[in-house]
Amino acid sequence: MNGNYANISVRYIDQDANSTAFLLEVANLSQNRGLARSKKREEAMRFIYSLFDRVELINLSEGTVENLYRNNMHTSSILRGGAIKEVVDNYAQENIHPDDIAKFRKFYDENTMEERIKAEGGKKYITEYLRTKDENGHYCWKLYCVVPFPLNNNRMLLSCVFDVDAKKRLKLIEQTAIKKDVLSDSDGKISCAILWANLLAMSQFGVYWKDTDRRFIGANQTYLSYNSLKSEQELIGKREEELGWELNPDFRIDEDEKVLTEGEQVVNREGTMIVDGSLRNIATSKSPIYDTEGKIIGLMGYIIDITMESRDSKGLLNLAFTDLLTGILNRRGLMDALLEYEQMYLKRKADFVIAYVDVDNFTDFNDKNGRSYGDRLLSEVAYALRNRLGKSCVVGRIGSDEFVLLKRVKDLGDASQLQALIRATVADIHQIGNKSCQVSASVGTALFSEVDNTQQLLRKADRNQIDFSLLFIDINGFKKYNDTYGHSFGDEVLRRVAACIRRVTGYTGVACRIGGDEFVIIHQDRNQNYIKDAENKLHQAVAEIEFIQKRPCKLELAMGRAVYSEVNDREELLRFADQRMYLNKQKRK
Repeated sequence: MNGNYANISVRYIDQDANSTAFLLEVANLSQNRGLARSKKREEAMRFIYSLFDRVELINLSEGTVENLYRNNMHTSSILRGGAIKEVVDNYAQENIHPDDIAKFRKFYDENTMEERIKAEGGKKYITEYLRTKDENGHYCWKLYCVVPFPLNNNRMLLSCVFDVDAKKRLKLIEQTAIKKDVLSDSDGKISCAILWANLLAMSQFGVYWKDTDRRFIGANQTYLSYNSLKSEQELIGKREEELGWELNPDFRIDEDEKVLTEGEQVVNREGTMIVDGSLRNIATSKSPIYDTEGKIIGLMGYIIDITMESRDSKGLLNLAFTDLLTGILNRRGLMDALLEYEQMYLKRKADFVIAYVDVDNFTDFNDKNGRSYGDRLLSEVAYALRNRLGKSCVVGRIGSDEFVLLKRVKDLGDASQLQALIRATVADIHQIGNKSCQVSASVGTALFSEVDNTQQLLRKADRNQIDFSLLFIDINGFKKYNDTYGHSFGDEVLRRVAACIRRVTGYTGVACRIGGDEFVIIHQDRNQNYIKDAENKLHQAVAEIEFIQKRPCKLELAMGRAVYSEVNDREELLRFADQRMYLNKQKRK
């Protein structure tokens, strides 16, 4: 091109019946060699990053960890930024095999990292092999490497995670699973108990066993980790339907009964299970357990995750269902899960609730602290919801600060409990990084049986999250003031109290007088503490009124508050708040 070398890029955008749109980019490489070098560097960096599962930047000077790259999109494998010890502890609990957690914490001990690297001499880096969850929630061996990375006079380290080749993996499994000091029994033979213990430890399958009453009596570590259980105690003595992770527990109940009563075997029966806040496809196998006399005394089963295989067969990527920022389901993943719930309702009338969650004042968090802080807040909300509710709820983010949860329930009472639990979970977030904060959420719920349509369900839940509160106010002893000092004095009392109400309410709510000495404040309840705060401020403001028409007086208010979602009826809301006000007035007497 006129004696210069150019780089021409053409990218297809879209088309309709009459036209096609392309993006054309022309770069003069002869005059812009920096661009060419920059592109080469970017390509080289992408290639280098592709060699690792994850890359983190550890800043020892500031005591923080920042994720630079992650190739594994399994929800529990995303390393959240923050203080080093906090990140290490959270990551260990979510991803590292329980037997390797102590080793992991020691390897990432920020106080000894630099000394250990120096002790390596010419190698100048440290490594450790650790069992880590893969994208299916199973443990596999990974190589962790930490190397110094000086930058702007800060003490920096790069942490990289590699896959382990098959030969090395086999050697690690043998070294870990077979304990030399317990290989033999008293006769020098390998006992059944030892074989069983090693089989469970080495198995990539989630193995479990139940009694004749279908209650769990044990499981291996793979099964516990897959279901985010910290120990067998969370499982033992419970039935599958009590744990809430089965989308169709009735089907599993029938399946177990046939195994226990008829000796039937189940082989690779496909199903759906809630794991870490998302729906996973699993294959289940079960067999009866017989005693020495041939009597069935329980069942044994195992599960394998086939989500990736199922999606591959449909030409779908796991990434397409995952929100990149938070690691939970995205809109597409939620719609896919919602379809599963809807089909289960149509087949078995298994009702479910959708909870629409909106983070209060999220724009203010973003404006005051920056977008990166807002991103970390969203990640923290997603982590809290998934960690507390992900065993029995599907959890996803549909955009900005909006989250959605799905759960199988029996009635509105169950839906109300979920609503309260979501609010409490978000309210428990008190710190983002090194900054303290107070977070709250608006939550709207709707049952599928109320609408029988997914689109209406979403709209109803969205509308229901716009809750509002009502504060009913009455002046104690007002009639006595009126009768003793006359109507003009009573009118002045009403005006002074109204001024206090107007000052406290400001521009955030609506205040009115509904008759006599009764007032009402209505406020959109996006912050659950608002009405309580308004009540305290009103008591204080009225208590500061000492004289009216030069006469000493001591005014007191009786108040009752109620939230619309408690009753879902306007007339009932007013009556409910009035009742509470009357009870509070009786208590003051």
